[in-house]
Amino acid sequence: MNEKNLLSNNKLHTAFKMFDKDNDGKIDYLELTTGLQGMGLSVNVEQTVEIIKRFDKEATGFLEFDEFVALVHFLQKLQ
Repeated sequence: MNEKNLLSNNKLHTAFKMFDKDNDGKIDYLELTTGLQGMGLSVNVEQTVEIIKRFDKEATGFLEFDEFVALVHFLQKLQ
């Protein structure tokens, strides 16, 4: 892994930890709602439930780190 990818990976882990308020290694819909709103995005619980359904590849009802990364990459493409 090159230095740029390592740095990006570290930033993604830091962001994941900021969203994962209860430190259980996964992000639920309330944590996602709070985190996205904290970033200035206007989202509600219903929208974040749908976001989780879209990116939750294992259908656990939560976003794990790799699923969170996929969401971040998707959001970056929208900007």
